[in-house]
Amino acid sequence: MPSPPAPPCDLLERDAPLRRLAACVQALADDPDAGGGCIALSGEAGVGKTSLLQALRQGSPAAVQWLWGLCEPLLSPPPLGALLDMLDQLPPSLATLVRQGGRMADVLSGMVALLGDRRQARVLVVEDAHWADGATLDLLRYLARRIERSRSLLVITWRDEDLVGDHGLRAVLAGLPGRATWRETLCPLSAEAVAVWAGRAGRGAQGLHQATGGNPFFVQELLAHPATDQALPATVRDAVLARTRGLSPAARTLAALVSVMPGTCELPLLAALSPGCAGALAECVAARLLCSDADGVRFQHELAQRALASVVPMAQACAWHAAAYRWLDPAQVSAARRLHHAERAGLHDALLQLAPAAAREAALASAHREAAALYALAIRHADALPAAARAALHEAHADECLLINQPDAALQALQAALRLHQAMDDAPAQGRVLCSQAQVLWLMQRCDQAQACAHQALPLLRMDADAASLARAHATLAQVHLHDADHRPALAWGQHALAMAEACGDPQILVDALNSVACAELRLHDDAAAWGRLARSLSLATSQGLPALAARAWANLATLGMVHRRLAQVLPWCADGIAWCEAHELDLFEVRLRIRRAHAWLMLGHWDWADDEAARISALPGLNAIEHEQAQHLRQLVALRRHADTPALQRVWLALIDGRSRLAVDPWHAPLALARVEAAWLLGRHDTARQLAGQALATAAGPWELGQLACWLRRCGAPDPPPQQPVAPPCAAELAGEPLRAAALWAELGCPWEQALAAMAGGEAGQRQALALLEQLGADALARQVRRALRSGGARGVPRGPYRAARCDPLGLTAREREVWHWLAKGLSNRAIAEQLNRSERTVEHHVSSLLAKLGSSDRHAAQQRWQAAQAA
Repeated sequence: MPSPPAPPCDLLERDAPLRRLAACVQALADDPDAGGGCIALSGEAGVGKTSLLQALRQGSPAAVQWLWGLCEPLLSPPPLGALLDMLDQLPPSLATLVRQGGRMADVLSGMVALLGDRRQARVLVVEDAHWADGATLDLLRYLARRIERSRSLLVITWRDEDLVGDHGLRAVLAGLPGRATWRETLCPLSAEAVAVWAGRAGRGAQGLHQATGGNPFFVQELLAHPATDQALPATVRDAVLARTRGLSPAARTLAALVSVMPGTCELPLLAALSPGCAGALAECVAARLLCSDADGVRFQHELAQRALASVVPMAQACAWHAAAYRWLDPAQVSAARRLHHAERAGLHDALLQLAPAAAREAALASAHREAAALYALAIRHADALPAAARAALHEAHADECLLINQPDAALQALQAALRLHQAMDDAPAQGRVLCSQAQVLWLMQRCDQAQACAHQALPLLRMDADAASLARAHATLAQVHLHDADHRPALAWGQHALAMAEACGDPQILVDALNSVACAELRLHDDAAAWGRLARSLSLATSQGLPALAARAWANLATLGMVHRRLAQVLPWCADGIAWCEAHELDLFEVRLRIRRAHAWLMLGHWDWADDEAARISALPGLNAIEHEQAQHLRQLVALRRHADTPALQRVWLALIDGRSRLAVDPWHAPLALARVEAAWLLGRHDTARQLAGQALATAAGPWELGQLACWLRRCGAPDPPPQQPVAPPCAAELAGEPLRAAALWAELGCPWEQALAAMAGGEAGQRQALALLEQLGADALARQVRRALRSGGARGVPRGPYRAARCDPLGLTAREREVWHWLAKGLSNRAIAEQLNRSERTVEHHVSSLLAKLGSSDRHAAQQRWQAAQAA
């Protein structure tokens, strides 16, 4: 028997049942003497029964005749309603009998004769048999007992949730021939399958499986709905409401009650709000609308809950919420749970009391997004509170907003708090808020404003006798001066703060000051004592329960580790820091650590990983403009090194080189000056590169930046500049005329790109070493230059390179990249493309990354649109 057809790519987790059913159909088609049988296919509404059968039909041999009928939920269904859909395919005499309501015995014998005709294999599908009329059920029972003697398959589909009580279909299913019946129950999709589907649609998968329960219909409708539209799709709402029409009034009321409860509704609470609800609850559970366990009652799908809640009258919902608020014991449930009901019931006084308490609970549990939302809720209802209480709410809201990487919202909250404190003429409170405002502005790279706020805070806090407040002001001044060209002010302020914090014994200020002092010291020198201070700050922060300051320490370790090329330690620091941030919901520092990890991978030659990480960062919700720019800049740097000759990249980099655009932030770990010089050199503008390197050298700091800029000057043909300060060992070797030793030192650090750049000046041996490294990295443009240099120097056996075909392509694409683009435009994931091309998924990831870079597309969706535009043209 030939192999059954492979499942189409748009059917997820259905390949096993499809292959089993396809084997049944194929057996009938291949063997005229084969016996027939039944296929019993069940599953909840929307689980994909029809899609599976359509795929089965599409892949079946052409010789098989398909007869397909649907049952409908009509108030007065016509007899044999399922046969009405297939009248055109029935013999004329049989079709007339069905159409005119002929004798049932004649119809039954006519159907048996049709299916018993062995000259052709047939598949008779009766869908949604839970809605079948009595005559159709009789027909199914009659045919099932005789199907084995035919060359036909009888396919029956139904929804389990609709087989309530003594439904007539139960008797039909019980009578199916055991030896010749294939039973399949389709389950909802796994979280992994839902994630794949979301990826094909260019959407994030977060929360999608939980909301849909893996129901394919719900998944499809949500993904077809605009991501920015929070309203429930009408198709989902109508489908859910349709499922409740068969319930009794008591069951519908109970489902509506549960729909307005958050998450799981406790059984005692349900009994208190709806006495005597056991029968209605059993009905809802049997209908697969609700599920019940020892913890309580909840909806099987979050979307079903939202759909029912959307049609509950407001007055009824308020009454239920008020009753739930009164019933819940404050000693037994969280403030957040009681707040939910108070807010929905319109209990203003209770809301104002509970919202700040719930926010504090959330913050202590590291649920900072929830805490920020709860403080915002309290602020919206706080007009009657005293000014001091309102200011405290704004300050707490700002803290939470900053931790979830919403600096604009944090700044607005602090400005509101400052206005309130100014109205009360509270100088110390103003100083405290100004310090917080300075830190937020500094993180937003508005350094001049940050320093102005911090210096404004200092005299205000000197009016206060609180030594800790004054120490905090000094620590803030140290932090906001860290980006100054002269590191001495930051160091001086930090040392004052450190001494004051040690004296007053405040661990938070001590950790903050240790961080800033260590950063100021490590900007220029790889100092063991400074590393010790940074490590101590991390240890204190974790032991003293200061998660945000611990995250700051990890971010600084990673940053300065790259500044001083401690790359072996950077990746573990990033991994530990990211895990810490994820556990404590510290989006602000998690994004920074991910950006640093991407840069570390770039330095270590893992360009695919760096590009993938930057792409994931760019897709994060709520990403601020600075971090989006940093992620995109990294991707453009990867693309530049791979394909420096593509027009889209040239436009981006020429604007940076010529000063027509600039980055909002010039990171310590990846100075923009180096990237601009490198870009100019790769684009063949050596004079510009030399000029840029000379200008940057005058203000550069640290042995690595100084050394690399001096090396670029040498590569661009400038006279060797006398080093004014010590430079890093690999750079010193290159400047001393020892390029191969410089390359070896870069190799020890694990930096293949810098190793290749150094080796290029090492004669034929160095050029061959560089070429091998560049080909391994996928640095096509520079590899071509090295090949030309080798050939012009008389070298023999120079490899031709793997990308020659791309030279004839108008977009610079290879044949394989064109093929990948074709499948990507169809919405396939990397894994699916790999299956189509018989390549590894990792190889496809590389091709996709290269393709996006050459197209100048920011993501897969943009590449799809580019393909469609190209086809239309």
